[in-house]
Amino acid sequence: MREHPGTWPTTVLGVIDMASLPESLRTAKETPAETLARIQNGFSKNDALVVALFAARGIDPADVLPRENVLTYRAWQAKGRQVCKGEKSVRISTFIPIDAKIDPVTGNVLEPASSRPWTAAVFHISQTKAVQS
Repeated sequence: MREHPGTWPTTVLGVIDMASLPESLRTAKETPAETLARIQNGFSKNDALVVALFAARGIDPADVLPRENVLTYRAWQAKGRQVCKGEKSVRISTFIPIDAKIDPVTGNVLEPASSRPWTAAVFHISQTKAVQS
């Protein structure tokens, strides 16, 4: 599915554009280190988007806690839960950090640390069930 410039991922119920998010989430410029620190402190710019996308699907926004009860398919499996058959994910864009490449002989940096875009499919806990052991 093609995305239009300036919009967030398309949902089944429509498009959530950047104008619907708070100003601080749309205009902030930060370094990769600042981004990592913010995420490690428990807040991602995708949090507001995840809440809005699940709210559009009929899940109460108060019940949506990213990184707690909104996880990827494999993360739910690791927690002993299975995504129910037929459930649709919410796709979010994120960035994956890439370590710097260093020459093992000289110790020189061949390629600096960077990040690359990644799209993750996440599910809410209400879309899963406990696996019987």
